[in-house]
Parts: sequence; structure tokens; C-alpha cells
Amino acid sequence: MESKKVSKTKIKEFFKKNIYFILMIVCILAIAAMITVTAINQSKKDADVPAINIQQGDENKDKEPSSPSNGNVNEAPDDKPTVQVPTIEEMVFSAPVEGEIIKDYTETTLVYHDTTKDWRVHQGIDYSVPAGTEIKAVYDGTVTEIKTTTMRGTSVTITHANGIKSVYHLLDDKVSVTLNQKVKQGDIIGKVAEKGIFEMADGAHLHFEVMKNDVLVDPNDFYAGDNK
Repeated sequence: MESKKVSKTKIKEFFKKNIYFILMIVCILAIAAMITVTAINQSKKDADVPAINIQQGDENKDKEPSSPSNGNVNEAPDDKPTVQVPTIEEMVFSAPVEGEIIKDYTETTLVYHDTTKDWRVHQGIDYSVPAGTEIKAVYDGTVTEIKTTTMRGTSVTITHANGIKSVYHLLDDKVSVTLNQKVKQGDIIGKVAEKGIFEMADGAHLHFEVMKNDVLVDPNDFYAGDNK
């Protein structure tokens, strides 16, 4: 009995002396136990989540292709609206008369004018033909002007496509067309007058001009080869 009492006394004294160390060990063991339990629970959660393997591009693999709004899956999407480009009509003139060209078109080179006795450009083509020679439309169009002046006698203007106009000066006042009349290439529009003050020294002739957007241009650009 006394030995048991001594043992209990020693144990009590041991706990009193080492109480702090014992508490520290108990705390450490408790913390370690909590960490172990937490790790085990986390492992179980991870094991319950199925693995997902998504490769690049697979997220849209099972999606069906979208169809056009009209429901036809074989029809391509509408293209952008097509811009309508105005058609440029290629015009080839026929000669207004058959005669000798006594003055050709020049925009930069000066030529001598016998009537005015000076040097100047000549923005037209002069055809020397007898008075009364029939003048023909060089291309299809509409008669948009008929006028008579002291200098140039009677003039007829025909408007064609693409902003092109052909102008015929030094005609007889009895023309064969009327205002707003539609004419075809080769139709007779009038006759060459006997004389006119404009270029009077050159005798009876047709002074022929071409305008594009109301600006005088070279008539030769509208002839094919030597057909003028």
C-alpha cells in the first residue's frame, strides 16, 4: 500500500513539474490530428469529382453548325450588296461627210487662219466639200440644239451617250432634223452652206467639233483608224 502511494505521489509530482511540456505535446498532437483529418476529407472530395479532359477546339465539337436565317442549311450566307457600275458605251464615229480635211484638230499647236489672219489653235476638224453636200450624224443620239449665228451660220448639236456631243457648224439653214429628234448613225441632218463668215476664206466646208461634258475634245479619238 505504501509503495502505491509513493508511485501516485511521484506521478503527481512529475505532472506538476512537466505540466507545460505535457500541454504543449497535447496541443501539437491535437493540431496534427486536425491536419490529418482535414487532409483525409479533402482527398475524399477530390476522389468524388470526375476528371474532365477538354482539348483545344473540343468545346465546339458537338455544336451543330448554325444555319442561315432562311432555314436552308446548304445556302451560303448573303454576300455584300453589289455596287452597280455604270456601263460605258464604246462609240466609234463614222465620217460626217466625205471630203478633204483642210484643218485638223489641234489643242496646243498654233495654225494660221486665213480669215482672221492670225495664228490660233483649231479645236475641230474642217472638211472641204461643195455647198449642198449632205451631212450625216456620226453616231446615234438626240438632237439637243439647233441655232443660227452670224459667225457660224446654222449649227446642229447631237447628244450621245457618256456625256459626248457632236456639233456641226456652217450648215444651210434648212436642216433635216428637229429639236429632240432621235437620230441613228448615218442619218442626214442637213447640208453644207455656200458660205459663212466663220472661216470664210476656206470656202464651203463643214466645221465639226466634239465635246465631252461640254468641253471641246479631239474628234480623232472617236474614229477607228483613218475612218474620218
